[in-house]
Amino acid sequence: MNKRKMKIKRRSKLVELIVLVIIATFVFTSCVTGTSSRGKRFPEPKSDMMNTYHEAEADFKLGRYSEAINGYLTCINDYPSSTLTDNALVRAGDIYLARGNLSSAHSNYIKVVQEFVGSDSYNEARYKLGYVYFKSEKYSDAVGILKPLVRETRDIQPGNTIYLIIAKSYTRLGNMNQAVYWFSEAIDKASDISSKNEAKTNLKLLVEEYLSHDELVRVSENLSDTEAGGYASYTLAKRYIADGEMDNARAELLKIVRRLPDHEYYYEAQGLLKETQGVPNTGEITVGVILPLSGRASIFGRRVRDGLELASGAKGFTKGPRVKLIFRDSKGDPTTSSYAVKELARNDDVALIIGPMIKEAALAAAGEAQRLSIPIITLTKERNITDIGSYVFRNFLTNPDEIRALVRYVIQAKGLSRFVILYPDDAYGRVMKELFSREVSLYGCSIVTVKSYTSETADFRATMKEIISATGSSKNNATFDAIFIPDHYSSVGMIVPYVYYYDLKGVTLLGTNGWNNSGLLNITGDMLIGSYFADSFTPNSDRPKVKSFVEDFMAVYARTPSSFEAYGYDTIKIIQFLMRTQGIKDRDEVMPALFSIRDYKGITGTTTIERNGESTKEPCILTVIEAESKPTLTITEEPEEGVAIAEEKKKDNKINLIIVEVPGSYRR
Repeated sequence: MNKRKMKIKRRSKLVELIVLVIIATFVFTSCVTGTSSRGKRFPEPKSDMMNTYHEAEADFKLGRYSEAINGYLTCINDYPSSTLTDNALVRAGDIYLARGNLSSAHSNYIKVVQEFVGSDSYNEARYKLGYVYFKSEKYSDAVGILKPLVRETRDIQPGNTIYLIIAKSYTRLGNMNQAVYWFSEAIDKASDISSKNEAKTNLKLLVEEYLSHDELVRVSENLSDTEAGGYASYTLAKRYIADGEMDNARAELLKIVRRLPDHEYYYEAQGLLKETQGVPNTGEITVGVILPLSGRASIFGRRVRDGLELASGAKGFTKGPRVKLIFRDSKGDPTTSSYAVKELARNDDVALIIGPMIKEAALAAAGEAQRLSIPIITLTKERNITDIGSYVFRNFLTNPDEIRALVRYVIQAKGLSRFVILYPDDAYGRVMKELFSREVSLYGCSIVTVKSYTSETADFRATMKEIISATGSSKNNATFDAIFIPDHYSSVGMIVPYVYYYDLKGVTLLGTNGWNNSGLLNITGDMLIGSYFADSFTPNSDRPKVKSFVEDFMAVYARTPSSFEAYGYDTIKIIQFLMRTQGIKDRDEVMPALFSIRDYKGITGTTTIERNGESTKEPCILTVIEAESKPTLTITEEPEEGVAIAEEKKKDNKINLIIVEVPGSYRR
């Protein structure tokens, strides 16, 4: 057997395996088949039809799906009305569905539903038709056919798959109350731990991140004895604690402790109960801040300052205890930063220091803070800075955390497996290239080729030709799934059009948090729709806490905040959280309190401070979509240098684009 035939045979085996796996997921089938007698009498099949059908069944069981579907179609076409036709229709529909042919699967299933009412295959076809509607993003139709089916077959206990489909459909429709109810039903009806965990994961994410305050209250009250009620009560309790409403927090925590001893958050609720019984600090605490307020990095320092001031109460938009801020300009200089630490440490009222940001300045300040025994929370990506000592903390997204989240998402959620890396030949590009390569290898996926470019490169035609040649690709036929480009948005804007120029439009574009800038959309337009990159914050998130922050920030500063403002805001909110729950008021109490931060849900994601002072962050995954209802960016100008060869965009062709968070993507 030559290599080509072996390859075809292996591919055939793979397709057969995939079909078998997908068909096996329909566990509902065995639960509903045969639940009622036939509503309309059909003639019994003739012997030749029975022979054809049984041969098709034998092929189906042996995994010979091409032969099987031919047999089923012969039965359907030659004998459109018999007691075996409905079975053949369902079997053929299953194979179409497994092959991704939703239209043909729909045609088969709906024919059973419309013409074979009450037959042995009727309920099975209804369920699978609902699944096809869900896969086709027709969520209202999915709910419309599956909810009555649940009511009619409730006594059969069909497992939680049907409940999950209904719950996910309601989530897509934006009906969160119904989604919570059906996810709860899925947990209750689950027959195995895997199914139960899937339902719990979806429910937990929905309750903790996407329900409004009023919706949380309703779930907490109406579903108080369920998993959903526990998640709602725990989320409410943490929010009440953050707002200083300790009585309300205790009431929610007691619901969990008294009614849900087996709940995931039972022990956390016990711990928070003890914390809420302490004496909160509702007064004021003084914090020193060292940021680059002048010099080359001043734009970033001023952005962090705005977030700090908003959270502290200096601008009037806060419900928490006041935080008095004393600012010092680091100028991005190590010596200036070190001196600022000394000055602030001499002030006994200063409980801790926030900053600096720039690596060299942060290292110098951290060393001085450790020597003077004053806690410092640096805002730098320098991951090893906390090795300086126990008084040094760090609260910022690191490159490894960013790449880890991105790779996990595109491989596990999007199914990508073959990657090209196109990176700038500088320190940042080389680091991100190595991190991406290592993370991809951990999943057993492949880096097909790696290409670099210099800062002087403006024409990427030669580079794209090299990638196409090295990967064995051609126009409109890429042999890889994605290109990872770890660079600043202005450089990315020069590269992306060349991907389209060479007709690699099916390739997914991946990036880093340097892409998280609306300026990128001004350059690339709709060419970045469907791309993915990681960061800790986007102002367009649907999470209630983020939306509230953005509204307050825009009311004060009349502009949209970035991740720098968000990190400043979150850092102060962590301090206020410790003031309320542990009553911290001076520097001796700050350090041990910071070590207690676990799964703090802020606007930059979930933060845990480890025993070495590091903060572990789970960033969200961002993508670009066309925004019909809230156009936050209008593209009216031609792309910049290097983009002239791309498809011409007329100046009056306005495209409303927005960078948004992929729902739930930052959760492990």
